[in-house]
Amino acid sequence: MTNSSDNKLKEEFKNFMQSDAYKTQVELKKEKMKTVKSGSDVVHLEYIGELNSIELAEVESELSRAGLRLSSFDKSGIMYASMDQFTLTSYLVISSTVLNELLSGVATNAVWDAIKWTAVTIWSKVKDRTYNKLQSGKIEAKQITFGLKVNLDNNTGINIQLAGDVDERLITESLDKVLDFLREQKLNDSYKIDDFAYYQKDKGQWKRVDVMSEFQKLSNERSTPPRAKTKKRNKNGNDK
Repeated sequence: MTNSSDNKLKEEFKNFMQSDAYKTQVELKKEKMKTVKSGSDVVHLEYIGELNSIELAEVESELSRAGLRLSSFDKSGIMYASMDQFTLTSYLVISSTVLNELLSGVATNAVWDAIKWTAVTIWSKVKDRTYNKLQSGKIEAKQITFGLKVNLDNNTGINIQLAGDVDERLITESLDKVLDFLREQKLNDSYKIDDFAYYQKDKGQWKRVDVMSEFQKLSNERSTPPRAKTKKRNKNGNDK
């Protein structure tokens, strides 16, 4: 029975790999990869089609004044397994070299100012936009989430969300506190999936969420059967 199921899955996978849909995905990804760059001076932007070439050129120009280069990848049209509540759909990735220089104080203020300007500019363009997601066989409109993806070391990554339901003043305030927040973070002893961070506007501080722990809680809740309601008894010992 198991061998039969395995063979069926292998055949389905083989057929998909040979399908026009898969070949289209490969070509689409290859074309979109042309805007991806590498290097210690790169700030990478991953997004879902909500920015045009003029807007990207504006961002590229601003970053270049601080000695940084823009890399970008438009994810629209590319198939992904899933996007959950702890995943950013569009985000900026700061290279580990630039991030370490910012955290240690080696990088100039102009570098962080350019990254902040880029983050606020992109946030303002995507905060009210949605993308279409295939879920349970239906197309659903989902809110685009945007922020910064940082890797403090090989074991420790954090998705920092810039909320879409606040004003620009609060976004700027939260960004001003990002570097201090990152300096305070404890590094993981071993690799974990990226944690998540959001800004608590009532407290004026960033809050880190252990995503692995949250997933474990959800898994436990799904696997635990609901408790049966305890029936009350009347004076005669009969159920009410």
